[in-house]
Amino acid sequence: MDLVRRIPVLTGVELDSRLPSLGDAARRLQRDAMETFIEMVQELGDTDEFRAAGIGPVSRQHIIVLLGGLRELTAITVEEGGRMSDIAEEAVVASIGLLAPRIHAG
Repeated sequence: MDLVRRIPVLTGVELDSRLPSLGDAARRLQRDAMETFIEMVQELGDTDEFRAAGIGPVSRQHIIVLLGGLRELTAITVEEGGRMSDIAEEAVVASIGLLAPRIHAG
């Protein structure tokens, strides 16, 4: 674990500012990774278990909001010298809130 703490971390802000210098291949890699995450969450949300819990399917937009929010929370925490353990509970609560069953007014 000590080794992991010594590896430089590129936060979302740093990575976004460095992407142009890394070229199109780096940007494509980032987009591909995001697309893979989106597809994974969509597949999970499209299961009988998630539907039975009133969660699925999960829209692409909801997943992007989830990913972007977690990414920004991580970036700010790291930039301010915090640790991931400082935000873990809040990240879980926010994620559950975004994925929780929706109550439709009608």
